[in-house]
Amino acid sequence: LRRTKGQVMQELPPKFEKIHYCEMNEDQAELYEKVKSQYRNEILSHVNEVGMNKSRLKIFNGLMHLRQIALNPKLKDHDYNGRSGKDDEILHMILRAIENGHKILLFSQFVGYLKNIGDYLKDHGLKYCYLDGSMDEEERAKQIDHFQEDNSLRIFLLSLRAGNSGLNLTAADYVFLADPWWNPFTMKQAEDRAHRMGQEKSVFSYKFITKNTIEEKILTLQQKKTKLAESIIPDEDTILGNIDLEAAKKRNIAVTNTPDVLTDATAEIGMLLILGACRRAAEGIQHAKESNWKWTADYLIGKQLTGTRLGILGMGRIGQKIASI
Repeated sequence: LRRTKGQVMQELPPKFEKIHYCEMNEDQAELYEKVKSQYRNEILSHVNEVGMNKSRLKIFNGLMHLRQIALNPKLKDHDYNGRSGKDDEILHMILRAIENGHKILLFSQFVGYLKNIGDYLKDHGLKYCYLDGSMDEEERAKQIDHFQEDNSLRIFLLSLRAGNSGLNLTAADYVFLADPWWNPFTMKQAEDRAHRMGQEKSVFSYKFITKNTIEEKILTLQQKKTKLAESIIPDEDTILGNIDLEAAKKRNIAVTNTPDVLTDATAEIGMLLILGACRRAAEGIQHAKESNWKWTADYLIGKQLTGTRLGILGMGRIGQKIASI
């Protein structure tokens, strides 16, 4: 079982998350479609010749190129003279937030993009802090302290990889995620640099997504991963609230409503999922349905083994209970 931040730190101000969709401008959209068609033809031909396994690098390069165009084509093509629709949206919202007295964290996976934004801020006389993976601990600490203590510094530019964990940046109340990453939890960690203990304001997080591009596909994948994780590892309130005690009794399942004694079939399947044994849990569910749920934990992995695995995870008390049933 897990405990959510809202359960542990109830005094923490709320966090509001919004997906902000951006339109490509005409030149950007034309370039995107051209490159997409080019890669599609090359990849199909390459797969036919050498197979899917040996085409992975080409597929990865194609996806990376499309992500860069969706953000700003200049990241890949330095001769590109057009504008980026997402750039226009982000810069407009940065200036508006600063005018309204907010402090902003701007995350991107592309260091080149952060440097482009930094050049724009300099041209407009705006001071900012900066952090990426090339900086040593001393310089990182200086940048963090300056942002936290100097009210004239209104924006912090951070590499997603270097700045998504271990930082306390509660001076900010706005978080801008310039480009999506495949792993939604990496982006959640970035948001939580501002939304953590010590924050006194509500936090507003904006995830910028370019329409009709691979970014929408990445967003869909993120949502599926998040939903799957929440279904596999629910919090205390969810798992206890979902147990139908009366229905379980009718199926001759011994159920208790105390979280430290997990003896029913639902909890056993949940524990297997937490341990990563998804396939065996699925088998157990199917077997349970076929036998009208009259089955035991022994079918899956056995009581003693379950207790041992739980003990390894630091859940010794629960493990001992199950092992002694």
